[in-house]
Amino acid sequence: MFQSFLIICILVFYSASVFSQDGVDAKNKLPGIQSHKDSTVSSTRGYIKIFGEQRYWQGVYSFNKANEYYKDGLFDACIEELKVYSQLYPKHPSQLEALQLLSQAYVKNDDLQKAIEVDLKIFKDNSTTESGLSAYLEAARKSITIGNTKKGREILEYVKNQMFSSKLAKDADIELRQLDILENKQKITQNTVENPLTGSPEPAVNQEIKEKFPVNDFQDNEKKENGKTLDSIPLKN
Repeated sequence: MFQSFLIICILVFYSASVFSQDGVDAKNKLPGIQSHKDSTVSSTRGYIKIFGEQRYWQGVYSFNKANEYYKDGLFDACIEELKVYSQLYPKHPSQLEALQLLSQAYVKNDDLQKAIEVDLKIFKDNSTTESGLSAYLEAARKSITIGNTKKGREILEYVKNQMFSSKLAKDADIELRQLDILENKQKITQNTVENPLTGSPEPAVNQEIKEKFPVNDFQDNEKKENGKTLDSIPLKN
């Protein structure tokens, strides 16, 4: 009986010592595991930082390349380079300047419709800034130039009534007044015709009356009524 009790005590003591040793070993191993984990995280962050810096400078190079194309008058090449730039570096710090340059390049290529689309994108991405509102104002001017007066007027009204830039609001108000003057002048021009005798413009209504009732007919009728036509006037000897 005593021997059995002794054997049980030995087994319990042995198990406790083994468990205690495993716990110590585990604790000793934890710092190494944690250190390896920290090293991995640090390496990953370093790689991301290096990659981000490389992307930044690649974007700078692409934008500068497009800028040089523009200065050299190579507007097609400038446009293509800026398209690549926008696709590869959508969050690059020079994105706004790139879009502004793209709009200018389209203008130089006489493609005002494309320039308007770029201006609208600039406004969409920067609707509460002066840069965005300025691009929106440019879109209005270009729309009026290509004959889309309705769209141009809508944009001018918006810029006039916005509260983010008083300067651009005043500019839009001036543009609206000039547009009103231009449209009124066009209406007057449409309602006038050139007098074939004098060469000067006159109301179209007056000209229509003259065409229906020529002045010569009135004069001939008046002479006939008075008996003073050339045929009825006696010649003096």
